[in-house]
Amino acid sequence: MGTVLAFPAPARRAPYRPPPGIRARGTWTICPWSEEVSDYDKRHISTYAWLLHDESEGATEEELARTIFGLDPGHAYARGVVRSHLRRAHWVADTLFPLLDW
Repeated sequence: MGTVLAFPAPARRAPYRPPPGIRARGTWTICPWSEEVSDYDKRHISTYAWLLHDESEGATEEELARTIFGLDPGHAYARGVVRSHLRRAHWVADTLFPLLDW
């Protein structure tokens, strides 16, 4: 049997800060929806990747709100932001990854 290499996940600073220019007026908004990959999706692909990764590691919505979006998880608005982006992240992964043969 060959050797299996395991790579640890990189340490991440909390809260996660997305690249400049992807926040609307300094705050996150509810993720827009369309049946096509949008410019918004392209700008947020790294955010989607972090959401899917952290969700697979067992992160709660509250943890995602705090660490990825920097939002107070106690507000209903923060839950809406997390849920809409998580839903979109799953849609992008389910739609694009099969096309890429991943």
